[in-house]
Amino acid sequence: EPIDQALQRVRVSQHIYNALVYGSGDFAPVYNFMKEYETASWQEVSRLMIIGNLNMDAVYEAYLNSLRWYRDLMSA
Repeated sequence: EPIDQALQRVRVSQHIYNALVYGSGDFAPVYNFMKEYETASWQEVSRLMIIGNLNMDAVYEAYLNSLRWYRDLMSA
């Protein structure tokens, strides 16, 4: 199922929809960073962290928390 149709069924905000479907809007940089992190594009992740002044430990902890959240959601 195309992502735009799937997102209409779960009713996400327009900001999230625009980022995921069009790669635009306020959340697009966050989504782009997440995609780079998920695909282990470490050079690009490092570049984005420097540009965004992001703390590596905070990003790693947020990633682990998201994996825990997903695990708990799927096991419920």
